[in-house]
Amino acid sequence: MSAAGGLFDVRREERRTAFSALLTLTLITTGHTLLETARDALFLARMPISRLPWMYLLIVVFALMLSKLEFLHARTRAGVAGSLFVASIVTSSFWFVLAPESRTPLVLYSLYLWTGVFGSWAMVQVWTLLGRAYTMIQAKRLYGFIGSGAVLGGVLGAMLARFLIGFFSARAAVLFAALLFATAALPSCFLEKDESDADPKVIASKPLARSLTKPMRATMGMLREFTFVRRVLGLVLLSTITVTLADFLFKAEVAKAFTSTKDLGTYLSTFYAITNTIALLGQVFVAPWIFRHLGVQRALLVFPGALFASAIGLVASGGALRGTVVMKALDGALRYSLHKTSMELLLVPVPDLIRERAKPIVDLVGVRGGQALASLFIIGLVACSLSQPTVLGCLILLLSLSWIVLVFRSRKHYLDVFRQTLSQGGLSGKTELPELDLGALEMLFERLNSENDFEVLAALQFLKEQGKGRLIPALILYHPSHEVVVTTLEIFTELGRTDFIPIADRLNTNADASLAAAALRARTVTLPEQATLRERLEGSTPEVAATALISLMARDWISEEEANSRLEELRSSLQPETAIEIARTISALAPKPTGKPLDSLFDPLLIELNARAFDDPASRRPSPPSSVEKRPIGPPAVAPLAKSMQVRIEVVRAMAARGSQSFVRPLVEMLARHELRPEARRALLAIPGALEALDHALSDPQMKSELRVHLPRTICLFDPTRAAAVLERHLEGPYSGVVRFKVLRGLLNLKREHPEIRMNQP
Repeated sequence: MSAAGGLFDVRREERRTAFSALLTLTLITTGHTLLETARDALFLARMPISRLPWMYLLIVVFALMLSKLEFLHARTRAGVAGSLFVASIVTSSFWFVLAPESRTPLVLYSLYLWTGVFGSWAMVQVWTLLGRAYTMIQAKRLYGFIGSGAVLGGVLGAMLARFLIGFFSARAAVLFAALLFATAALPSCFLEKDESDADPKVIASKPLARSLTKPMRATMGMLREFTFVRRVLGLVLLSTITVTLADFLFKAEVAKAFTSTKDLGTYLSTFYAITNTIALLGQVFVAPWIFRHLGVQRALLVFPGALFASAIGLVASGGALRGTVVMKALDGALRYSLHKTSMELLLVPVPDLIRERAKPIVDLVGVRGGQALASLFIIGLVACSLSQPTVLGCLILLLSLSWIVLVFRSRKHYLDVFRQTLSQGGLSGKTELPELDLGALEMLFERLNSENDFEVLAALQFLKEQGKGRLIPALILYHPSHEVVVTTLEIFTELGRTDFIPIADRLNTNADASLAAAALRARTVTLPEQATLRERLEGSTPEVAATALISLMARDWISEEEANSRLEELRSSLQPETAIEIARTISALAPKPTGKPLDSLFDPLLIELNARAFDDPASRRPSPPSSVEKRPIGPPAVAPLAKSMQVRIEVVRAMAARGSQSFVRPLVEMLARHELRPEARRALLAIPGALEALDHALSDPQMKSELRVHLPRTICLFDPTRAAAVLERHLEGPYSGVVRFKVLRGLLNLKREHPEIRMNQP
């Protein structure tokens, strides 16, 4: 899906946020490119080139220090806007001190450091805020569109620098950059979405995310154990060192060729405008073609191969300026368009938990560590008078050759790690990842034919999450595994596919009644037919007949008298398996109240199913054997839930889909059971007015203590500001010590996760 196409698949509010983010990033990057060009022109014209590696090193040090200062990380749109205004003031102050009569080396050093640190800091602010505004699915559709603003800003900034420095001065470019930062604060005010619109599942998963946080020592230990991640780290480290040396070489040669600030600024702005334009075209047209036809493994060789060839030309020409220009042009054109995406793709096969813990370390050690190592190495070369172009060209040649060798050594592990990760179920596809290359897709389809059902399920889920669900063959519905067929039906239903319906109709005669009911439900959601439902209502298993009845009621294809009569027949001999299919069908076909006469029967029916007692012994009809129990690889088998508990779980999910306030009381009562508690909390998050109901329940004197003790934690899952206000009102309530402790702990957790919340009580 293209970035523009994904933009119109979301609501107007998300589109507004996306355009605001695009404009914010464009303005920030335009201003930063403008400021960076002016900085380079001023610094290279006035300062000896031997000071440049020290600037590289100090930028790394300051960036690491700032990343540890929590108060500098804005968590709201107001914080980001305020940060940009402060950045505008700081940048504009350089305009005053850059006057020729007051310009000192300290001012030039400070400008260089400020420009280098501000770029990464400002981008982190914006992307962190966008992470709060979008769910993962929305992000996958919109981040490509939003990210294009950064590339576009690079082109516009270089062109603007060419005009301002050519007709005015580098000092004027600094002032204009400050104006752009202040302007970027205006669209940034629309970046943050209302927390009340956040996905309940995302909110409910915050405790899980916190539980996955590991200390740095544990993460480094994990890197020692995972060979493939170490090689990715090595690639990032080598590439960073190589491009840092190339940047130093380019700036050193340009500083020799142009001595005045105006000439330097004009040349650099023209050069950056050309390379940024090439990078934009490469990102839009060239990189997708390379990934489609060459795959990620070969794509990884393009950038180091180009640097290797340019290094040979540089050494052969004796270090001529044109050789360094070609090398830097290749860097500017390929690093952010092809190389960055290739490196992201290389991490696709790494298990989710390992990837989430390893990627920050790879970025920190690989990028910042590589910059620091390259800086120290250049300082040593300068001290030994070995910083000539030919020497640096030879070093770049050797580094790029080592880079190519490491890519070849990593290639053979790429698909092997992918296969291993799928077989262990560690790859969900829910992480924001680039588009899969042909080799990875071939491997995924190979896993669909695996004898291990767990591998098939993992491949199905990953294809779905990566937007490749339409490529799954419909014939997989003939798979002998119950879980595989049901999962496939759910994917086909979600995608709105109709090619599976002839096969789904044949599943009506399947010995697995639950599977037959799932097939009928899937085909009814996708392509409902009254005649088919009427046929299944008569002479079918109770599960299929119940599914057909609920489907007819949801479509209003049955009279109220007949519906009540058939519901009474079901109640008289209701089995847990039938109750499960009733709840699943209500969730799939009647997810929201419609106001129709028959629709009013669903909510009382769900409450009745939840309250009804079912026999827990293996049920009166044996369940179909689960293929998961026979899988040789994967997580350890979990003891099956009692049938009554399975019924209640499906009922809770249907309640979450319906979102009726009449479900609040039953859901609160379910909090006492640990098997039901996660689902009950997710359902409460989906019900309008549930927070107010929980507020009332917490102070209800009739509420049982075993239920009240779970309410503070549930309240914390709602909008943080509103949840904090509710809990504050109950700090002095007449509760037991355990309940008061839960209220206090909930407030402390909210304050720690959301420091912007203001508490009324000290």
